[in-house]
Amino acid sequence: MQRMTTGGMRRGSFKTGCLIAVGIVLALLVGGGIFVATQWKNWAAAGINAMAEAMTQQSDLPQEQKDRIRASIKGVAEDFKAGKISTEQLGKVMEEIGASPLLPVGIVAAAEQKYLKPSGLPQEEKDAGKRTMQRFTRGLFEKKIPEADAQKVLEPISQGKFTISLSDPTREASQEFRLKDKVNDAELRDFLARAKAKADEKQIADEEFQVNIAEELEKAINKALGK
Repeated sequence: MQRMTTGGMRRGSFKTGCLIAVGIVLALLVGGGIFVATQWKNWAAAGINAMAEAMTQQSDLPQEQKDRIRASIKGVAEDFKAGKISTEQLGKVMEEIGASPLLPVGIVAAAEQKYLKPSGLPQEEKDAGKRTMQRFTRGLFEKKIPEADAQKVLEPISQGKFTISLSDPTREASQEFRLKDKVNDAELRDFLARAKAKADEKQIADEEFQVNIAEELEKAINKALGK
């Protein structure tokens, strides 16, 4: 995941693991001045679909989840294009995704693919690191690890202030957060040590934990649209 700025996210920001960036895509479309363009609804729908497709292709999610994510995003995009979903409702979808656990979970998922998998750590250490990241993800998902603590944990692999708030999803527009393009093994170990210490402190179970991204996305969209 790359840079988040006041104007949204750069086109090149949609990297591996950032499925949750669909929320940021919607923020960009709602707040980026795109609506002045001719046929903007068609353009917006096509853009949302294209970016969702690109993100799911780059991810390592199960095919069933990829298909559900594509279907969910396509449904929102096509309903918006057809006028079944208003601009206000589209904004509510974005806000609900921002308030869901998808954003912080996606950051950790991106870090695993971007740093842990290709790192020079021995396999045993990679396996332990993966479990640590699952525990850290669970802490974020269950809101046992607050934003300020997450910021400290992510310091070795990030730049800027962690502003993806679970309680106020609009805050990410006022600050800047990005995962580093590259981290060395020492930085990765520092991050993993901090994540493990925080998971231990919050008594997060030492067991496998996976988030069903597709299911959480569906929940957020349905809640926003009152379904």
